[in-house]
Amino acid sequence: RQAEIEARKKAEEEARIAREKAKAEQEAERNKRKISNYLNRARSYMFNNRYDSARAMVKRALGIDKENKEAKAMLEEIKRQEAEHNKERERQRQ
Repeated sequence: RQAEIEARKKAEEEARIAREKAKAEQEAERNKRKISNYLNRARSYMFNNRYDSARAMVKRALGIDKENKEAKAMLEEIKRQEAEHNKERERQRQ
């Protein structure tokens, strides 16, 4: 009788762990899709010289994964493109 109780408890614990693992995997996949979406939107904003909006999208991605290398690199690219864009606008004014 005790062995059956222990076996049932062990099976229930294993099932709980499996559910938690599946839930964590789903959340990780959902976050991956969100980050991809934010970075794609940022690229679109950059293409249209909307650097503040691009930066906001990258910051959303970094809010999910603060170590995301692609997002960090994109922030640097936004800075570079924005500076280049501003220089070009200044040249055109002169």
